[in-house]
Amino acid sequence: MTASRVLGLDGCREGWVGVFYDGTTISASVRPRIEDFRDEGVELMGVDMPIGLPSTGRRRCDEAGKALLGRRASTLFHVPPRVVLEATTFDKANRRHRELLGLGLTRQSWNLRDKILEVDAWMERAPFPTFEVHPEISFTKLTGAPLSTKKSFAGVMARRRALVEAGLDVESLVSDVGATGVDDVLDATVVAWSAWELLQDRAWRLPEDPDFDDHGLAMAIFA
Repeated sequence: MTASRVLGLDGCREGWVGVFYDGTTISASVRPRIEDFRDEGVELMGVDMPIGLPSTGRRRCDEAGKALLGRRASTLFHVPPRVVLEATTFDKANRRHRELLGLGLTRQSWNLRDKILEVDAWMERAPFPTFEVHPEISFTKLTGAPLSTKKSFAGVMARRRALVEAGLDVESLVSDVGATGVDDVLDATVVAWSAWELLQDRAWRLPEDPDFDDHGLAMAIFA
């Protein structure tokens, strides 16, 4: 009998880095599109990208995540409304964002637009359950407190140590991920850890009673 296996995805320069985890061993793969993971047959998948887009204002899951992260709240951005992300240019999206929320759209949010919409399209026909996971919240659960920035050496080492102590030896992924950014690999790995927590019914859900978007998708962050 094949062991249960989950998948954690994080966006990267090459497309997506995916980490597979069966509760004991991990492996990884870097692929251009989320669709390239369709035939893996995993039990479920976590992805570091928003699932469920608001129609006008803010998502309560983003507010809850920011409150949990405290001083590291800036690592979680507010997801723009669907109509903003469906705009064809940044200027149009920025104007629509101001109309709806009274403030401008950040370039960071706009730069993630294509991947957010890619995940949104995936959810229409996902071959296995797929959940939104935010790595900083997952690391907070794993270690007991928010970690310092992953752009620092101390932050990288703290994340690696936390994953190794949890049984996910990221050093074993070196031959799988090539030149993929270290922060992307660490994030995908902790997303896989949270996916396993989901499979074992141990995951956090923010908020406990999520809202649903216009497409019927639950707007919740898991860890």
